[in-house]
Amino acid sequence: MTVPLAPARNDVARVRTTSISIYVGRYLRWLGVALAISATPSVAFAHAHLVKSAPAVGAHLSVSPTLIQLWFSEAAEATMTTITVMGANGTQFRIGTVSVDASDPLLLVASVGLAGPSLTAGKYTVTWRTVAKDDGHPSQGTFRFVVDSNAATVATAPAVTGMTTVPRDSARVADVTIRAMDLEAPSIIFARWLNFLAIIIVVGVVAFRMLVIPGVVQNGSEHLASFANRASVRAAVVGLIAGVTTIIAAVGRLYAQQAVIGQGVSIATILDSSWGHVWLLQIVIAVIACIAFAVARSSHGPDRDNRAWIVAMAAALLLGATPSLSGHAIAAPEHRNISVALDMLHVIAAGGWLGGLLAVAVVGVPVALATGSDEEAVGSMSLIASVVNAFSPIALTFAATVVASGAVAAWLRVGSFAQLFHSTYGTVLLIKLGIVVLVLAGGAFNWLRMRGALSHHDSASSTIGAFRRSAWLELAAGVLVIAATAVLVAAQPPIH
Repeated sequence: MTVPLAPARNDVARVRTTSISIYVGRYLRWLGVALAISATPSVAFAHAHLVKSAPAVGAHLSVSPTLIQLWFSEAAEATMTTITVMGANGTQFRIGTVSVDASDPLLLVASVGLAGPSLTAGKYTVTWRTVAKDDGHPSQGTFRFVVDSNAATVATAPAVTGMTTVPRDSARVADVTIRAMDLEAPSIIFARWLNFLAIIIVVGVVAFRMLVIPGVVQNGSEHLASFANRASVRAAVVGLIAGVTTIIAAVGRLYAQQAVIGQGVSIATILDSSWGHVWLLQIVIAVIACIAFAVARSSHGPDRDNRAWIVAMAAALLLGATPSLSGHAIAAPEHRNISVALDMLHVIAAGGWLGGLLAVAVVGVPVALATGSDEEAVGSMSLIASVVNAFSPIALTFAATVVASGAVAAWLRVGSFAQLFHSTYGTVLLIKLGIVVLVLAGGAFNWLRMRGALSHHDSASSTIGAFRRSAWLELAAGVLVIAATAVLVAAQPPIH
Protein backbone atom coordinates (compact mmCIF):
# COMPACT_ATOMS: atom_id res chain seq x y z
CA MET A 1 0.00 0.00 0.00
CA THR A 2 1.41 3.40 -1.00
CA VAL A 3 1.41 6.06 1.67
CA PRO A 4 0.47 9.57 0.45
CA LEU A 5 3.35 11.65 1.69
CA ALA A 6 2.92 15.38 1.29
CA PRO A 7 6.13 17.41 0.99
CA ALA A 8 7.03 18.93 4.33
CA ARG A 9 10.50 20.41 3.99
CA ASN A 10 10.54 22.23 7.34
CA ASP A 11 9.48 19.07 9.14
CA VAL A 12 12.11 17.09 7.27
CA ALA A 13 14.87 19.49 8.21
CA ARG A 14 13.82 19.55 11.86
CA VAL A 15 13.63 15.77 12.09
CA ARG A 16 17.01 15.38 10.38
CA THR A 17 18.74 17.66 12.86
CA THR A 18 17.06 16.07 15.87
CA SER A 19 17.69 12.51 14.71
CA ILE A 20 21.35 13.06 13.96
CA SER A 21 22.03 14.76 17.27
CA ILE A 22 20.21 12.07 19.26
CA TYR A 23 21.39 8.90 17.52
CA VAL A 24 24.60 9.30 15.55
CA GLY A 25 26.78 10.47 18.44
CA ARG A 26 25.59 7.68 20.72
CA TYR A 27 26.00 4.93 18.12
CA LEU A 28 29.46 5.98 17.02
CA ARG A 29 30.70 5.96 20.62
CA TRP A 30 29.60 2.43 21.45
CA LEU A 31 30.32 1.12 17.97
CA GLY A 32 33.94 2.13 18.44
CA VAL A 33 34.03 0.04 21.61
CA ALA A 34 32.22 -2.80 19.82
CA LEU A 35 34.75 -2.88 16.99
CA ALA A 36 37.66 -2.90 19.42
CA ILE A 37 36.19 -5.81 21.37
CA SER A 38 35.22 -7.83 18.31
CA ALA A 39 38.72 -7.55 16.86
CA THR A 40 40.40 -8.75 20.04
CA PRO A 41 42.07 -12.19 19.69
CA SER A 42 40.59 -14.90 21.87
CA VAL A 43 40.54 -18.64 22.33
CA ALA A 44 38.23 -20.58 20.00
CA PHE A 45 35.67 -22.89 21.54
CA ALA A 46 33.46 -24.71 19.04
CA HIS A 47 32.23 -26.86 16.31
CA ALA A 48 34.32 -29.18 14.13
CA HIS A 49 35.02 -31.72 16.88
CA LEU A 50 37.76 -34.28 16.55
CA VAL A 51 36.03 -37.66 16.26
CA LYS A 52 39.12 -39.87 15.81
CA SER A 53 42.71 -39.59 14.76
CA ALA A 54 45.69 -41.51 13.50
CA PRO A 55 47.76 -41.76 15.62
CA ALA A 56 44.86 -42.27 18.02
CA VAL A 57 44.45 -40.28 21.21
CA GLY A 58 46.79 -41.84 23.80
CA ALA A 59 48.01 -44.54 21.38
CA HIS A 60 51.34 -46.40 21.79
CA LEU A 61 52.81 -46.91 18.33
CA SER A 62 55.16 -49.67 17.24
CA VAL A 63 56.03 -47.78 14.02
CA SER A 64 56.98 -44.13 13.70
CA PRO A 65 54.09 -42.38 11.88
CA THR A 66 54.56 -40.43 8.66
CA LEU A 67 51.06 -38.94 8.52
CA ILE A 68 48.76 -37.14 10.90
CA GLN A 69 45.14 -37.96 10.08
CA LEU A 70 42.24 -36.13 11.74
CA TRP A 71 38.55 -37.02 11.35
CA PHE A 72 36.11 -34.25 12.30
CA SER A 73 32.40 -34.15 13.03
CA GLU A 74 32.00 -31.60 10.22
CA ALA A 75 33.94 -30.90 7.05
CA ALA A 76 36.80 -28.50 7.86
CA GLU A 77 38.63 -25.87 5.81
CA ALA A 78 42.04 -27.33 4.96
CA THR A 79 43.43 -23.90 4.00
CA MET A 80 42.64 -22.61 7.49
CA THR A 81 43.85 -25.67 9.41
CA THR A 82 47.13 -25.82 11.26
CA ILE A 83 48.66 -28.91 12.86
CA THR A 84 51.78 -28.98 15.01
CA VAL A 85 53.59 -31.98 16.46
CA MET A 86 55.92 -31.35 19.41
CA GLY A 87 58.17 -33.77 21.25
CA ALA A 88 58.55 -34.00 25.02
CA ASN A 89 61.77 -31.95 24.85
CA GLY A 90 60.02 -29.09 23.00
CA THR A 91 61.25 -30.04 19.52
CA GLN A 92 58.66 -29.14 16.88
CA PHE A 93 58.48 -31.36 13.83
CA ARG A 94 57.74 -30.01 10.38
CA ILE A 95 54.26 -30.72 9.03
CA GLY A 96 53.42 -30.94 5.33
CA THR A 97 50.52 -29.17 3.62
CA VAL A 98 47.17 -30.01 5.16
CA SER A 99 44.72 -31.46 2.63
CA VAL A 100 41.29 -33.09 2.52
CA ASP A 101 41.31 -36.81 1.81
CA ALA A 102 39.90 -37.50 -1.66
CA SER A 103 37.63 -40.29 -0.41
CA ASP A 104 36.44 -38.72 2.86
CA PRO A 105 35.52 -35.00 3.19
CA LEU A 106 35.67 -35.27 7.00
CA LEU A 107 39.33 -36.38 6.99
CA LEU A 108 42.27 -33.97 6.97
CA VAL A 109 45.75 -35.36 6.28
CA ALA A 110 49.26 -33.93 6.69
CA SER A 111 52.67 -35.56 6.47
CA VAL A 112 55.10 -35.49 9.39
CA GLY A 113 58.79 -36.31 9.53
CA LEU A 114 59.24 -36.54 5.74
CA ALA A 115 61.12 -33.27 5.21
CA GLY A 116 63.11 -33.58 8.44
CA PRO A 117 63.90 -36.01 11.25
CA SER A 118 61.39 -38.82 11.81
CA LEU A 119 59.60 -39.25 15.10
CA THR A 120 61.83 -41.29 17.39
CA ALA A 121 60.82 -42.99 20.64
CA GLY A 122 59.07 -40.63 23.05
CA LYS A 123 55.88 -38.73 23.89
CA TYR A 124 54.36 -36.34 21.35
CA THR A 125 51.69 -33.68 21.50
CA VAL A 126 49.52 -32.83 18.49
CA THR A 127 47.86 -29.42 18.51
CA TRP A 128 45.31 -28.58 15.84
CA ARG A 129 43.25 -25.56 14.90
CA THR A 130 40.61 -25.57 12.19
CA VAL A 131 37.43 -23.92 10.91
CA ALA A 132 34.18 -25.62 9.92
CA LYS A 133 33.70 -25.48 6.16
CA ASP A 134 29.96 -24.74 6.11
CA ASP A 135 29.50 -22.21 8.90
CA GLY A 136 32.98 -20.89 9.72
CA HIS A 137 32.97 -21.90 13.40
CA PRO A 138 36.59 -22.16 14.62
CA SER A 139 37.81 -24.89 16.95
CA GLN A 140 41.03 -26.24 18.35
CA GLY A 141 42.30 -29.10 20.46
CA THR A 142 45.27 -31.13 21.66
CA PHE A 143 45.97 -34.83 22.07
CA ARG A 144 49.01 -37.00 22.81
CA PHE A 145 50.48 -40.27 21.61
CA VAL A 146 53.62 -42.28 22.33
CA VAL A 147 56.16 -43.86 20.01
CA ASP A 148 57.53 -46.89 21.86
CA SER A 149 61.24 -47.36 22.39
CA ASN A 150 61.39 -50.36 20.05
CA ALA A 151 59.44 -48.62 17.28
CA ALA A 152 60.70 -48.83 13.71
CA THR A 153 61.65 -45.50 12.18
CA VAL A 154 61.22 -46.45 8.53
CA ALA A 155 59.71 -43.42 6.79
CA THR A 156 57.62 -45.61 4.52
CA ALA A 157 55.86 -47.34 7.42
CA PRO A 158 52.06 -47.29 7.17
CA ALA A 159 50.69 -44.09 8.65
CA VAL A 160 47.75 -45.78 10.28
CA THR A 161 49.76 -48.36 12.19
CA GLY A 162 48.68 -48.32 15.80
CA MET A 163 45.47 -46.44 15.00
CA THR A 164 42.41 -47.34 16.98
CA THR A 165 38.99 -45.84 16.44
CA VAL A 166 38.09 -43.48 19.26
CA PRO A 167 34.40 -43.57 20.20
CA ARG A 168 32.69 -40.25 19.48
CA ASP A 169 31.80 -39.59 23.14
CA SER A 170 35.27 -40.28 24.51
CA ALA A 171 36.91 -38.22 21.78
CA ARG A 172 34.61 -35.36 22.59
CA VAL A 173 35.39 -35.57 26.30
CA ALA A 174 39.12 -35.47 25.57
CA ASP A 175 38.56 -32.49 23.30
CA VAL A 176 36.16 -30.44 25.39
CA THR A 177 38.09 -30.74 28.64
CA ILE A 178 40.76 -28.58 27.03
CA ARG A 179 38.24 -25.73 26.78
CA ALA A 180 35.90 -26.03 29.76
CA MET A 181 32.83 -25.30 27.61
CA ASP A 182 31.64 -25.82 24.06
CA LEU A 183 31.43 -22.24 22.83
CA GLU A 184 33.19 -19.91 20.44
CA ALA A 185 35.52 -17.02 21.13
CA PRO A 186 33.78 -14.14 22.99
CA SER A 187 34.95 -11.66 20.33
CA ILE A 188 33.10 -13.57 17.59
CA ILE A 189 30.00 -13.98 19.76
CA PHE A 190 29.95 -10.23 20.41
CA ALA A 191 30.40 -9.39 16.71
CA ARG A 192 27.60 -11.80 15.81
CA TRP A 193 25.29 -10.26 18.46
CA LEU A 194 25.93 -6.79 17.08
CA ASN A 195 25.33 -8.09 13.56
CA PHE A 196 22.02 -9.76 14.52
CA LEU A 197 20.88 -6.65 16.39
CA ALA A 198 21.60 -4.36 13.43
CA ILE A 199 19.87 -6.65 10.92
CA ILE A 200 16.79 -6.93 13.13
CA ILE A 201 16.60 -3.14 13.40
CA VAL A 202 16.90 -2.76 9.61
CA VAL A 203 14.06 -5.24 9.08
CA GLY A 204 11.98 -3.62 11.83
CA VAL A 205 12.36 -0.10 10.47
CA VAL A 206 11.24 -1.26 7.03
CA ALA A 207 8.29 -3.16 8.55
CA PHE A 208 7.29 -0.01 10.45
CA ARG A 209 7.44 2.17 7.32
CA MET A 210 5.76 -0.28 4.94
CA LEU A 211 3.17 -1.86 7.26
CA VAL A 212 2.52 0.35 10.30
CA ILE A 213 2.48 3.86 8.81
CA PRO A 214 -0.07 2.92 6.11
CA GLY A 215 -2.34 1.61 8.86
CA VAL A 216 -2.07 4.90 10.73
CA VAL A 217 -2.71 7.24 7.79
CA GLN A 218 -5.30 5.21 5.89
CA ASN A 219 -7.90 7.99 6.14
CA GLY A 220 -5.50 10.32 4.31
CA SER A 221 -6.03 13.46 6.40
CA GLU A 222 -3.53 16.31 6.13
CA HIS A 223 -2.71 15.98 9.82
CA LEU A 224 -1.78 12.29 9.45
CA ALA A 225 0.14 12.95 6.23
CA SER A 226 2.41 15.26 8.24
CA PHE A 227 2.97 12.44 10.75
CA ALA A 228 3.79 10.04 7.90
CA ASN A 229 6.38 12.44 6.45
CA ARG A 230 8.13 13.00 9.72
CA ALA A 231 7.97 9.35 10.81
CA SER A 232 9.30 8.19 7.43
CA VAL A 233 12.30 10.52 7.65
CA ARG A 234 13.08 9.55 11.21
CA ALA A 235 12.71 5.85 10.39
CA ALA A 236 15.16 6.32 7.52
CA VAL A 237 17.69 7.85 9.93
CA VAL A 238 17.39 4.88 12.29
CA GLY A 239 17.62 2.47 9.36
CA LEU A 240 20.73 4.21 8.06
CA ILE A 241 22.43 3.91 11.44
CA ALA A 242 21.47 0.23 11.65
CA GLY A 243 22.77 -0.37 8.12
CA VAL A 244 26.13 1.21 8.97
CA THR A 245 26.18 -0.89 12.15
CA THR A 246 25.64 -4.03 10.06
CA ILE A 247 28.68 -3.18 7.94
CA ILE A 248 30.85 -2.41 10.97
CA ALA A 249 29.78 -5.63 12.71
CA ALA A 250 30.48 -7.72 9.59
CA VAL A 251 33.96 -6.21 9.18
CA GLY A 252 34.63 -6.62 12.90
CA ARG A 253 33.58 -10.26 12.67
CA LEU A 254 36.03 -10.84 9.80
CA TYR A 255 38.93 -9.49 11.83
CA ALA A 256 37.79 -11.36 14.94
CA GLN A 257 37.69 -14.56 12.89
CA GLN A 258 41.16 -13.87 11.54
CA ALA A 259 42.51 -13.22 15.02
CA VAL A 260 41.02 -16.45 16.35
CA ILE A 261 42.22 -18.60 13.44
CA GLY A 262 45.69 -17.05 13.59
CA GLN A 263 48.68 -18.67 11.91
CA GLY A 264 48.87 -15.98 9.22
CA VAL A 265 45.49 -16.70 7.61
CA SER A 266 44.61 -13.66 5.51
CA ILE A 267 41.29 -11.85 5.14
CA ALA A 268 41.36 -12.82 1.45
CA THR A 269 41.54 -16.50 2.42
CA ILE A 270 38.59 -16.08 4.78
CA LEU A 271 36.53 -14.27 2.15
CA ASP A 272 37.29 -17.06 -0.32
CA SER A 273 35.39 -19.57 1.85
CA SER A 274 31.68 -20.28 1.38
CA TRP A 275 30.74 -18.43 4.59
CA GLY A 276 33.19 -15.66 3.69
CA HIS A 277 31.22 -15.15 0.49
CA VAL A 278 28.06 -14.79 2.58
CA TRP A 279 29.68 -12.19 4.83
CA LEU A 280 30.87 -10.24 1.79
CA LEU A 281 27.38 -10.44 0.29
CA GLN A 282 25.96 -9.17 3.59
CA ILE A 283 28.24 -6.12 3.45
CA VAL A 284 27.19 -5.37 -0.15
CA ILE A 285 23.49 -5.67 0.72
CA ALA A 286 23.97 -3.46 3.79
CA VAL A 287 25.61 -0.79 1.61
CA ILE A 288 22.61 -0.88 -0.75
CA ALA A 289 20.28 -0.58 2.26
CA CYS A 290 22.24 2.43 3.53
CA ILE A 291 21.97 4.16 0.14
CA ALA A 292 18.22 3.50 0.07
CA PHE A 293 17.78 4.87 3.60
CA ALA A 294 19.86 7.94 2.75
CA VAL A 295 17.71 8.64 -0.32
CA ALA A 296 14.51 8.13 1.70
CA ARG A 297 15.79 10.50 4.38
CA SER A 298 16.55 13.28 1.89
CA SER A 299 13.61 12.81 -0.51
CA HIS A 300 11.07 15.63 -0.90
CA GLY A 301 8.32 13.82 -2.73
CA PRO A 302 6.21 10.68 -2.30
CA ASP A 303 7.30 8.91 -5.49
CA ARG A 304 11.03 9.07 -4.79
CA ASP A 305 10.44 8.21 -1.15
CA ASN A 306 8.40 5.12 -2.00
CA ARG A 307 10.98 3.87 -4.53
CA ALA A 308 13.74 4.23 -1.96
CA TRP A 309 11.72 2.31 0.65
CA ILE A 310 10.97 -0.50 -1.81
CA VAL A 311 14.73 -0.91 -2.37
CA ALA A 312 15.27 -0.78 1.41
CA MET A 313 12.62 -3.47 1.88
CA ALA A 314 14.29 -5.79 -0.64
CA ALA A 315 17.66 -5.23 1.03
CA ALA A 316 16.18 -5.86 4.48
CA LEU A 317 14.67 -9.19 3.39
CA LEU A 318 17.99 -10.26 1.85
CA LEU A 319 19.88 -9.20 4.97
CA GLY A 320 17.49 -11.22 7.10
CA ALA A 321 18.24 -14.28 4.96
CA THR A 322 22.05 -14.09 5.19
CA PRO A 323 22.59 -15.41 8.77
CA SER A 324 21.05 -18.76 7.82
CA LEU A 325 23.60 -19.18 5.01
CA SER A 326 26.59 -19.06 7.36
CA GLY A 327 25.33 -20.71 10.56
CA HIS A 328 23.88 -23.90 11.96
CA ALA A 329 21.18 -24.15 9.30
CA ILE A 330 23.57 -24.49 6.36
CA ALA A 331 25.68 -26.98 8.33
CA ALA A 332 22.73 -29.20 9.28
CA PRO A 333 23.50 -32.88 8.62
CA GLU A 334 19.84 -33.51 7.73
CA HIS A 335 16.91 -31.43 6.41
CA ARG A 336 19.27 -28.65 5.36
CA ASN A 337 16.81 -26.86 3.08
CA ILE A 338 14.14 -26.87 5.78
CA SER A 339 16.63 -25.59 8.36
CA VAL A 340 17.74 -22.73 6.10
CA ALA A 341 14.15 -21.73 5.29
CA LEU A 342 13.18 -21.81 8.98
CA ASP A 343 16.18 -19.67 9.95
CA MET A 344 15.39 -17.09 7.28
CA LEU A 345 11.79 -16.90 8.42
CA HIS A 346 12.87 -16.72 12.07
CA VAL A 347 15.25 -13.78 11.61
CA ILE A 348 12.90 -11.78 9.36
CA ALA A 349 9.96 -12.34 11.74
CA ALA A 350 12.13 -11.35 14.73
CA GLY A 351 13.02 -8.17 12.88
CA GLY A 352 9.38 -7.37 12.17
CA TRP A 353 8.50 -7.99 15.83
CA LEU A 354 11.38 -6.63 17.93
CA GLY A 355 12.79 -4.26 15.32
CA GLY A 356 9.28 -2.99 14.64
CA LEU A 357 8.74 -2.40 18.35
CA LEU A 358 11.98 -0.39 18.46
CA ALA A 359 10.72 1.70 15.55
CA VAL A 360 7.45 2.31 17.41
CA ALA A 361 9.40 3.42 20.52
CA VAL A 362 12.01 5.67 18.86
CA VAL A 363 10.07 6.82 15.80
CA GLY A 364 6.31 6.37 16.15
CA VAL A 365 5.78 7.63 19.70
CA PRO A 366 8.14 10.67 19.59
CA VAL A 367 6.81 11.81 16.21
CA ALA A 368 3.22 11.29 17.38
CA LEU A 369 3.91 13.42 20.48
CA ALA A 370 5.27 16.20 18.27
CA THR A 371 2.47 15.92 15.71
CA GLY A 372 -0.62 15.58 17.95
CA SER A 373 -3.53 17.79 16.89
CA ASP A 374 -3.11 21.29 18.29
CA GLU A 375 -0.08 19.97 20.18
CA GLU A 376 -2.43 18.71 22.92
CA ALA A 377 -1.76 15.60 24.98
CA VAL A 378 -5.11 14.02 24.04
CA GLY A 379 -4.44 14.57 20.35
CA SER A 380 -0.98 13.08 20.67
CA MET A 381 -2.36 10.19 22.66
CA SER A 382 -4.94 9.49 19.96
CA LEU A 383 -2.18 9.33 17.38
CA ILE A 384 -0.05 7.08 19.59
CA ALA A 385 -3.08 4.82 20.01
CA SER A 386 -3.39 4.66 16.22
CA VAL A 387 0.30 3.68 15.94
CA VAL A 388 -0.04 0.98 18.61
CA ASN A 389 -3.27 -0.36 17.11
CA ALA A 390 -1.67 -0.53 13.67
CA PHE A 391 1.41 -2.30 15.01
CA SER A 392 -0.25 -4.75 17.42
CA PRO A 393 -1.70 -7.27 14.91
CA ILE A 394 1.52 -7.11 12.90
CA ALA A 395 3.58 -7.76 16.04
CA LEU A 396 1.30 -10.65 17.01
CA THR A 397 1.75 -12.28 13.61
CA PHE A 398 5.52 -11.86 13.64
CA ALA A 399 5.81 -13.08 17.24
CA ALA A 400 3.80 -16.22 16.47
CA THR A 401 6.05 -16.84 13.46
CA VAL A 402 9.17 -16.43 15.61
CA VAL A 403 7.92 -18.92 18.19
CA ALA A 404 6.75 -21.49 15.63
CA SER A 405 9.84 -21.36 13.41
CA GLY A 406 12.16 -21.32 16.43
CA ALA A 407 10.46 -24.34 17.99
CA VAL A 408 10.75 -26.44 14.84
CA ALA A 409 14.37 -25.39 14.23
CA ALA A 410 15.30 -26.12 17.84
CA TRP A 411 13.81 -29.60 17.64
CA LEU A 412 15.75 -30.33 14.44
CA ARG A 413 19.00 -29.35 16.18
CA VAL A 414 18.45 -30.74 19.66
CA GLY A 415 17.10 -34.11 18.54
CA SER A 416 15.76 -35.26 21.90
CA PHE A 417 14.24 -33.82 25.07
CA ALA A 418 17.13 -35.13 27.18
CA GLN A 419 19.66 -33.05 25.22
CA LEU A 420 17.98 -29.89 26.47
CA PHE A 421 19.50 -30.65 29.88
CA HIS A 422 22.72 -32.42 28.89
CA SER A 423 24.33 -30.10 26.34
CA THR A 424 25.61 -26.54 26.22
CA TYR A 425 23.31 -25.87 23.28
CA GLY A 426 20.29 -27.11 25.23
CA THR A 427 21.19 -25.00 28.28
CA VAL A 428 21.54 -21.81 26.23
CA LEU A 429 18.32 -22.65 24.37
CA LEU A 430 16.42 -22.95 27.67
CA ILE A 431 17.81 -19.58 28.79
CA LYS A 432 16.73 -18.03 25.50
CA LEU A 433 13.24 -19.51 25.82
CA GLY A 434 12.94 -18.09 29.33
CA ILE A 435 13.78 -14.60 28.08
CA VAL A 436 11.39 -15.00 25.14
CA VAL A 437 8.61 -15.68 27.66
CA LEU A 438 9.41 -12.32 29.29
CA VAL A 439 9.23 -10.56 25.93
CA LEU A 440 5.92 -12.25 25.16
CA ALA A 441 4.62 -11.22 28.58
CA GLY A 442 5.53 -7.61 27.83
CA GLY A 443 3.81 -7.83 24.46
CA ALA A 444 0.70 -9.34 26.05
CA PHE A 445 0.60 -6.50 28.60
CA ASN A 446 0.80 -3.89 25.84
CA TRP A 447 -1.87 -5.74 23.87
CA LEU A 448 -4.35 -6.29 26.72
CA ARG A 449 -3.80 -3.24 28.93
CA MET A 450 -1.95 -0.40 27.24
CA ARG A 451 -3.72 -0.55 23.90
CA GLY A 452 -7.10 -0.05 25.55
CA ALA A 453 -5.84 2.67 27.89
CA LEU A 454 -4.38 4.63 24.98
CA SER A 455 -7.55 4.27 22.94
CA HIS A 456 -9.73 5.54 25.81
CA HIS A 457 -7.41 8.48 26.61
CA ASP A 458 -7.06 7.44 30.25
CA SER A 459 -4.92 10.02 32.07
CA ALA A 460 -3.01 10.97 28.90
CA SER A 461 0.48 11.81 30.17
CA SER A 462 0.73 8.98 32.70
CA THR A 463 -0.62 6.42 30.21
CA ILE A 464 1.86 7.46 27.57
CA GLY A 465 4.67 7.22 30.11
CA ALA A 466 3.53 3.78 31.22
CA PHE A 467 3.39 2.58 27.63
CA ARG A 468 6.88 3.85 26.87
CA ARG A 469 8.31 2.16 29.96
CA SER A 470 6.58 -1.08 29.07
CA ALA A 471 7.87 -0.91 25.49
CA TRP A 472 11.45 -0.25 26.60
CA LEU A 473 11.35 -3.12 29.09
CA GLU A 474 10.13 -5.40 26.32
CA LEU A 475 12.92 -4.14 24.08
CA ALA A 476 15.54 -4.70 26.80
CA ALA A 477 14.38 -8.30 27.10
CA GLY A 478 14.51 -8.52 23.30
CA VAL A 479 18.15 -7.42 23.30
CA LEU A 480 18.88 -10.23 25.77
CA VAL A 481 17.10 -12.67 23.44
CA ILE A 482 19.39 -11.58 20.61
CA ALA A 483 22.41 -11.98 22.90
CA ALA A 484 21.26 -15.50 23.81
CA THR A 485 20.84 -16.22 20.10
CA ALA A 486 24.41 -15.11 19.40
CA VAL A 487 25.65 -17.51 22.07
CA LEU A 488 23.33 -20.25 20.83
CA VAL A 489 24.72 -19.98 17.31
CA ALA A 490 28.19 -20.40 18.82
CA ALA A 491 27.27 -23.63 20.60
CA GLN A 492 27.40 -27.04 18.98
CA PRO A 493 23.91 -28.49 18.33
CA PRO A 494 23.63 -32.01 19.78
CA ILE A 495 22.31 -33.37 16.48
CA HIS A 496 25.61 -32.41 14.81
